[in-house]
Amino acid sequence: MSSAPRIVCRAGPNLSSLESVPVNSSSVHISSDLFEGNVFVRLKDYRGPVGEDGKSNPDKEVWFEGEKDTWSIAFEGKFKGELEVDEIVSLSLLGQWMDD
Repeated sequence: MSSAPRIVCRAGPNLSSLESVPVNSSSVHISSDLFEGNVFVRLKDYRGPVGEDGKSNPDKEVWFEGEKDTWSIAFEGKFKGELEVDEIVSLSLLGQWMDD
């Protein structure tokens, strides 16, 4: 069994409305006053949350064949109006959250 870290992925329209993302499976729909769309998460060697070994989809590992990448987060959707850049929470905050 892989020694990959055990993580739980969540997404939502704000930090108080997060739901689990089915990693390497299907997308999660996100809807808010500002955005409508889907997020899809792929993690190489993902084993599922603690206590749920085998819930990942090893057949989907082909996404990473021949690549150095070990993860991918894809967003599909549209903003419902014009926004300033600082109104968008992005992955650039990920490092800050992980360091806290």
